[in-house]
Amino acid sequence: MSIRIPLFVALISCSSFLSFAQVVITEYHPIEDMIARDEATLAIEPASEADDAGNLFDLDDLSAMGGPMIDTARATLVFIEPLDAGVFRQVFTITGGVFSLETADDLADLDAKSGSYRLLADGRSYVAGEVDSIVVEPLTIGAARITAVGASSLTSIGEWSIGVERTYDRLVVVPERPKVLPGTTLKLQAALIDDDYNVAPYPYDDQLSWSAASPNVASFDNEDSRLTGHTTGATVIEVSSATHGLSGSDTASVVDDFVVEKADPIVVKVAAVIEDPYVNSTQRLHARFGWGDPFTYTEEIVEEFLNMTDSVVQYDVVEIIDDSVFFTRIDDSLVTLDELVAYYQEPNWQTLKDKHTEGKLFFDYRAMTQYYDFYRKRQDGEIDEVWVYTHPYAGMAESQLMGKNAFWWNSGPITDVPEWFTELLSVMGWNYERGVDMAIHSCGHRFESAMSRAYGGWDPDSPNPTPWDLYTRIDKEFPGEGHVGNTHYPVNAMADYDVVNTRTVRTRADNWLRYPYLLDEKREVNCGEWLCNELGYQRWFFSHVPRYKGVTDGVLNNWWHYFLDYQEAVALAKVTEPVSVRERASAPTPTEFRLDQNYPNPFNPSTVVAYTLGADAKVRVAIYNALGQEVAVLADDYRGAGVYNATWRPENVASGVYFLRLTAEPLASAPRFDKTIKLVYMK
Repeated sequence: MSIRIPLFVALISCSSFLSFAQVVITEYHPIEDMIARDEATLAIEPASEADDAGNLFDLDDLSAMGGPMIDTARATLVFIEPLDAGVFRQVFTITGGVFSLETADDLADLDAKSGSYRLLADGRSYVAGEVDSIVVEPLTIGAARITAVGASSLTSIGEWSIGVERTYDRLVVVPERPKVLPGTTLKLQAALIDDDYNVAPYPYDDQLSWSAASPNVASFDNEDSRLTGHTTGATVIEVSSATHGLSGSDTASVVDDFVVEKADPIVVKVAAVIEDPYVNSTQRLHARFGWGDPFTYTEEIVEEFLNMTDSVVQYDVVEIIDDSVFFTRIDDSLVTLDELVAYYQEPNWQTLKDKHTEGKLFFDYRAMTQYYDFYRKRQDGEIDEVWVYTHPYAGMAESQLMGKNAFWWNSGPITDVPEWFTELLSVMGWNYERGVDMAIHSCGHRFESAMSRAYGGWDPDSPNPTPWDLYTRIDKEFPGEGHVGNTHYPVNAMADYDVVNTRTVRTRADNWLRYPYLLDEKREVNCGEWLCNELGYQRWFFSHVPRYKGVTDGVLNNWWHYFLDYQEAVALAKVTEPVSVRERASAPTPTEFRLDQNYPNPFNPSTVVAYTLGADAKVRVAIYNALGQEVAVLADDYRGAGVYNATWRPENVASGVYFLRLTAEPLASAPRFDKTIKLVYMK
């Protein structure tokens, strides 16, 4: 199981009733992030204080909106989607005064004070520096307004938070249905779950107690919550908190190996701008100076990503713009082909280098984007990103992000875009003097920017590392504890770009192929793993990137989604349920085994089959062709009683009849279940 919490925990209390314990937590919505993602809008009065609007939601009670010479400060929030609410927290600074708090289902009702309008506070007194909280029955709101009137023309609002109270009464194991290999360990966590199957991180620092019903199969080191596998099999595990009276259980399995279900493929529509005109009737610019062919490079990059991501990333070049226009400005004028040819004929390209050093050479992204109508094409879904292949010293960044909410993308963002443009547009900048290896290298820096943003930073030395921090750890900094590395530093590197180092180190890299089940398995590697060259290393680095279904700690297990469409990934993470928690917890435990017919059938490109386990069992779901040859394995592990779905997306197989076979060996003394159904695949 993986957990996602879009709210931050602010207040915790614990109470016991009869034979069970409850934990009540107030979780506040990340309103600052919601505004940045266009999920909410904020209006400030007086308008002169708009520059300080971010202070309302920065989690700092001392930073404020408002100040001297202001009698009244007002903030109005409007939410794109209805927001759960029940707790309102306000902090005011400078002086005391009175405030009002209003909500409604929409802005019209709020302004008219009618319909769904609710007045939660009217002329309520406040004292500077003290926290004021209003708790109401749970409701949904579309708009909210706070108005503060201070004394002596000194009015400011330090912090305004809107949240919900949730009551949790049991624990769940994270990740759900943990798996280990014999001789390996997996660090487990506990999370809170309520009756509506909302999941929250366990917020206490008390020592949890872990136990396994069959310690010969797997056992625990309670000091750091590590499950150790001994022999293949399955066992019930339990976790409990004596301090808070909460407990939970799950089934853990020890297997020889296992695979994690891949995320669905993401098709990315690319507009490729090729700045490579003919110098004469037979020679393009790249050929005139002996550089690589950008048209060939573009095709190779598409293939590289397909292979590195196991087909999860599927680039589709939907538009190739083969143009004679250049968007490099030198001394504020767009460069011409004749000028470029003259520059490259100079010894050492000295003029281009001097102009670059003097800051008089740059690539005009805005002009290119407007000229080719890329803003509209991205907004309308005709394209997803832009690739530019151009000449050396074109002034491009390796990767550039454009949009109102753009951020660092291995270069500073371009945010002055048309008002109607609400998407993010990623632009890759490559030059054809360099090969595919360095083009993929540039993508590595874009990937680092995306994941640093997704995890709120990047610090491999952190005492509480995020998964991204762990992924990039290298042996030089963590001897014997390296993982994969980063764009410039392979796990065994001793210096920047050290992809040829033959030093052998022990790495945890293979564990990322089972994410989020990060085992402690290690093996030895050196540069021979990636053929001791740049392209080989980039392939190795990217082939370990998680590309799986589910969400862990609020971040999708398919990290590629953030690289391809950051806004969409953030939105998807918010609505992705913890794997199986809701379905399995909300349905009664089945008592019989069953395999349903797949749907659709015949099918293309994919089909889904549902099956039911009447008890905990060792399960295998495999696909066979008409000759009885196995062509795919959809499941091969221990699973608890429940209802499951298996999806088959055929790859590299012909149309025709196939057979899906389910075998289940119950852990308890029960008959073996074995059933086969027929599937018809039509290309």
